[in-house]
Amino acid sequence: LIPLLVWYPSIFLILTLKHEFAQKLEFRIPSTFKGPVTIVYPVKCGQNSVIENDREIIKIPLDGIVYYSGIIEDGPANWTFKVVDQTKVKKLHEFKTWNLSTKEVANINPDSLGIFLGGGWSAHSNIPKPEINYNIRTFTIDTWSKRNASTANNDSLQYIYEAKIRACIKSI
Repeated sequence: LIPLLVWYPSIFLILTLKHEFAQKLEFRIPSTFKGPVTIVYPVKCGQNSVIENDREIIKIPLDGIVYYSGIIEDGPANWTFKVVDQTKVKKLHEFKTWNLSTKEVANINPDSLGIFLGGGWSAHSNIPKPEINYNIRTFTIDTWSKRNASTANNDSLQYIYEAKIRACIKSI
């Protein structure tokens, strides 16, 4: 009985602290934007880390490619996604498709706008010089009915952001 009395509160405390001490990011998205978002970091001449209300703010540009000078930590995430226009701010729902029952999926409005998390990985390129190392995080902003549509060609995007990173290195 004692292991159960110790185990449950301990797990609850660990999970609560894990979420509380996770990196707090807020992604601000223009109200007209839909589609894939790619965050490339750390990029010296990228968007600087700005802290508001104890959260790092990352602004998503209309092309969906963010060059961020900060670091997005691995591990537990405490992220919020907000659509911003000139008059209001609206928090977006994160669709956790792996965690929905068939009944919950059936009750989702097909026109509901939300976030579909992608992945994250490290990349390395040494051709052409200079050699660069960077990290990528991806997610998609779209309606539930278009959750499986992907318009991004990641191979082409790689050349675009690697050229930007190399240009940044040369300008320093």
